[in-house]
Amino acid sequence: MAVIAQASTYKQRTNTILILACVAFGAWFFYDGWFNAEFQEANTRSDGTANVTLQLNRIWIPLGCVVAAAYFGLSSLRCRSKQVVADAQGLLLANGARIAYEDILKIDKREFQQKGRFAVTHEGERGSEQVLTLSDRDYDGLGLLLDELVKQTGAAPQSEAGGQGA
Repeated sequence: MAVIAQASTYKQRTNTILILACVAFGAWFFYDGWFNAEFQEANTRSDGTANVTLQLNRIWIPLGCVVAAAYFGLSSLRCRSKQVVADAQGLLLANGARIAYEDILKIDKREFQQKGRFAVTHEGERGSEQVLTLSDRDYDGLGLLLDELVKQTGAAPQSEAGGQGA
């Protein structure tokens, strides 16, 4: 049975909060630059032209906020489709790469309880060791995925591994 770790709700909520903050700040600066008469008077030169602060509030800061909001929106959409799957063949990553169970050399789960992450050391291309770190900030359901990895690889429990983790 395949165990799936879906994209983290933490990351999705963070992106939503950042989008709202960008829109709010962009609207605030836009309002000051175009509609707030007191702010406009304070930031207009004696010859009637806008100083740098007024120019920033009218164009550049709201535009930057729109670009940042679009970036966080795309990031939110992109992270919703991310998932890691532990199935019968191995570990299928979000980028489409697969790590076979027999290629997994060790699983370091010492930081899982406190920090919500664990590392999987596996044999990569050309025999090199590569480390994959999975975090609960990126994926929900990592506890079940970790249990499935330990079960499929036959990793020794922490007490049998001399306190070093599986």
